[in-house]
Amino acid sequence: MKKQYKDKAVKILEEYGSREKKRNTPERRIILKTAYSTDECFSLQWLEEKLKKDNYTVSKATLYNAMEKFMLLKLFVELSLGDNRLTYSHTIGAENRVTLKCTEPKCNSVTNHEMPELDDLRKLVEKRYGFTTRSHSFVMHGTCKKH
Repeated sequence: MKKQYKDKAVKILEEYGSREKKRNTPERRIILKTAYSTDECFSLQWLEEKLKKDNYTVSKATLYNAMEKFMLLKLFVELSLGDNRLTYSHTIGAENRVTLKCTEPKCNSVTNHEMPELDDLRKLVEKRYGFTTRSHSFVMHGTCKKH
């Protein structure tokens, strides 16, 4: 993930803390930066393991509360990929991303791809329906080329 996106996410968190007079803890910043270190969708389990690998220990409660706050700030969208687990995707720098979920039981891969044409689709939807987009996700379920 590009550093500029990570920096923008941290700035949004810090501005929220200042504006709402909320405490911005070092743990929240570390969790946010770690989550923005990947271009892929991720689970909270992956995030917890990545933090541990990087020698940061945070409680599950801290992790869940931080993600809830990040969702409130529209820094992530929650994706349900049909396998009874929640996955998260960052919103900054992902405006034209399509997520492909292979539904073959032996695969279940999830990949992200940049698709600039999605911006045209977003503009068309906004114009046609008088809608202002704050965030979106575009997920396709199917079979990947390996199958």
